[in-house]
Amino acid sequence: LVGWVGVKLGFHAAEKAHAANWLPFAVPHLTEAIFWSGLGLIVTLGGIFAFRNQAKPDAETETDVEMMTDAQDLYINSTVRSSAQTLATDESSAKGSDRDG
Repeated sequence: LVGWVGVKLGFHAAEKAHAANWLPFAVPHLTEAIFWSGLGLIVTLGGIFAFRNQAKPDAETETDVEMMTDAQDLYINSTVRSSAQTLATDESSAKGSDRDG
């Protein structure tokens, strides 16, 4: 895809260079219809190729996902526990201040 855009830019630069008399030969014009047709063809064929040959997850990827899930569970559990302890401490403090007053 990037290469196709590079071809378009190359044709454009060559046209400008010929117009400035930097190139001794004429460069054919790459029309928009040809450019967009080529781009559409690249996207279509690339999509077909990608869907037919989907990547298969390897063992390392599955292990990484499991490790990330375990880490997220530990973080969530510790956050919930910490919040519950903070809430209990705040409630105890509030009850203690009610008795003082």
